[in-house]
Amino acid sequence: MAIDWIGVYWKRAASIFVASIYRNCYAVRMSLLEEIRFRLGSAFKAHELHETIRELRRRDVLFDPSELVWIFSSGRSGTTWLKNILRDCGIATWEEPMIGEVLGFVEEKGRRLASSPNWIASDAHRPAFLAGVRAMVLHSAASRFDRLVIVKEPNGSEGAPMLSAALPESRVVCVVRDPRDVIASSFDGKRAGSWQAMRHPQAYWVRENSADSDPLEFTRLIAGHAMTNMSGAVAAYERHAGPRCLLTYEALRRLMCNSEKQ
Repeated sequence: MAIDWIGVYWKRAASIFVASIYRNCYAVRMSLLEEIRFRLGSAFKAHELHETIRELRRRDVLFDPSELVWIFSSGRSGTTWLKNILRDCGIATWEEPMIGEVLGFVEEKGRRLASSPNWIASDAHRPAFLAGVRAMVLHSAASRFDRLVIVKEPNGSEGAPMLSAALPESRVVCVVRDPRDVIASSFDGKRAGSWQAMRHPQAYWVRENSADSDPLEFTRLIAGHAMTNMSGAVAAYERHAGPRCLLTYEALRRLMCNSEKQ
């Protein structure tokens, strides 16, 4: 029986052709599925990003900057006393978030680098930096509070001018005390066996017994720290565009004494 080689050849060629078409169609189908998956994934990511941004904006809207009340001063000036009085009135309090201490570093560096275009808080780009500070504070506040809050920030008052500039609608209370009393109170609180030493037994000034071993040098350190924070507090008060109040420790004492007599 003669073999029909032409028929065999054409059958083989046809099968190869059909197989190649199938493979091409499969590849096209897979690439189409991958494209769909990619686009769906991008859509989901875009939706997640949109929801994140909307949540951030919602928090910004929900927390009114005018509901922030800053207490700027230096340590041992009566800020804890004032904060406790307001807390007893039912007002929420935020105990020393130390935002100002972080920004104080920026302020200090800015004195040298203000004209540098590369410095993140340079004069040319300061509005953008302040917008970031504003967003950071409002979002942090919104995650903790939903109403009026007293922010006690005596040990971070070196950055008070920047906080005031970023949040001009907020309210500023500047507490001032006789610097001699501030230093005396700070020194007394950090001596061996004092209430602060018992509360913070691992503090460096307790381990080194700084207040008793070298009282003069320790006094210089206390005075320098108090001056840095008080200068920032006063500068913020003087420049603040929104509601502000200047309160002395002595006036607070008289006010409380009079209220007790009544």
